Amino acid sequence: MKSRLITLSIVAVVMASLSMTAQAIPISGAIAFSGGTTLNGSLASATAFTGYSDVQIATATPPTGTYAGLPTGVSSPSPITFADFTFNPVPVSSFVLWTFNYGGLTYSFTASSVLVNLQNSSFLNISGNGTASITGYDTTAGSWTITVTGSDTVLAFASSASVNGVPDGGTTVLLLGAALAALGLIQRRLA
Repeated sequence: MKSRLITLSIVAVVMASLSMTAQAIPISGAIAFSGGTTLNGSLASATAFTGYSDVQIATATPPTGTYAGLPTGVSSPSPITFADFTFNPVPVSSFVLWTFNYGGLTYSFTASSVLVNLQNSSFLNISGNGTASITGYDTTAGSWTITVTGSDTVLAFASSASVNGVPDGGTTVLLLGAALAALGLIQRRLA
């Protein structure tokens, strides 16, 4: 009887440990940036971003989700690096759009697509899809946008990225239920 109880206890521990799978930690929320930018031509004819200045996490649109709590405005992490890139023609490969470090973590967004939504003499709007990355979190699909306004000599840009974490899908509950059912069967056999 004692050896049977030990065997059943080992089986219960193994089943319980199988139900404890590592869970992904997806990124969620949104982050916005503001600052100045330089293009390779006038706003109406430009085809590439060639520089950025005074980039900060926007105060008007505070970070949400996983990004919540990051300092904004002049207190933003420094440097926040945006990539120079050509948007016409559209890039054929993915590229790191922005990156910065804060609190021992690296935050970044890799653009996988680029779409020019509107471009004229006073406005440029570009968007696309990609993946957000934060140290210790799963890379998560998201979207990005950059809007540029101003005259040919003073250009302001705003950029944002947003992601939606993927829910578990019920796997954890299924495994926990199976483990509890097995424990119930074991208890019934012992009785």
